Amino acid sequence: MTAQTNLSPRGAIDPTWIAPHRTALCLIDLQTDFASPAGQMAAWGADLSSVPHALSHCGKLLEGARASCVPVVFVRLETRPETDSRTWKEWMR
Repeated sequence: MTAQTNLSPRGAIDPTWIAPHRTALCLIDLQTDFASPAGQMAAWGADLSSVPHALSHCGKLLEGARASCVPVVFVRLETRPETDSRTWKEWMR
């Protein structure tokens, strides 16, 4: 199965598929702890085998967004013991 990226031949987002003037690309948690074999999730034994493929597609989306002047927002999770919820602490045990 081939993933469809909806990019035009020049790499910009296809304006017939999405309206760049009213769109933003949000990339969530693309950081070492979640996406790297050197990160905490890997240290806990999480299966990161799908990460390289996902990052590749994120890169294509990022290139298309920038080529189309679409704002890009990177969001990351940051935790501290004093702000972590009880649920998060339980999950992290």
